[in-house]
Amino acid sequence: MDWLAAAAVGGLGGIVIEAYDVIAALKWHGVAPWRVTPDTAHPVIRRPDLRPGEERLPAPGGVAYTVAVGLSTLVSATLAGVLAASYDSAAVPVVSFALGMAALGSLQKLAKSVPLYVATMVNQSLQAVVAARRLDQEPPLPAQAPPAAPSVEAAPAPDPTGTPDGPGEQEAEGTAP
Repeated sequence: MDWLAAAAVGGLGGIVIEAYDVIAALKWHGVAPWRVTPDTAHPVIRRPDLRPGEERLPAPGGVAYTVAVGLSTLVSATLAGVLAASYDSAAVPVVSFALGMAALGSLQKLAKSVPLYVATMVNQSLQAVVAARRLDQEPPLPAQAPPAAPSVEAAPAPDPTGTPDGPGEQEAEGTAP
């Protein structure tokens, strides 16, 4: 399968996700998603997928909804086509379809992580520039002999007779003088 066919299959994956959203809106509101108004939303029931105040937003309308679906499908097709053109293993229809379905979620996560990647790359390049300038400005160190290894002194040998050396040691052992 070439990249163009993979893009078409990826676009179909994106359309399936949009169809799922339409079905969910029809089940919840009883009307098409582009016709949802504050009157059709159920304000009594709090849904976790709505932000506070979102249920009072006006309906987007058919044109805005169609443009959003078209752009979503374009993103899905583009991602699947680019990956199929880059990697032969991504040109499998199932993979292209799954990529099309996951394209928007992947794009959102990537968009959130790009500032972190850019900041990390800028930080690393600045550290490399500072390190290079330090090497250019610092005079070379004179050659020095490696430091001598510390000498280890021999510990005194224990008394073979076992007699204590002083009077304090007899008391510590619990024997009377």
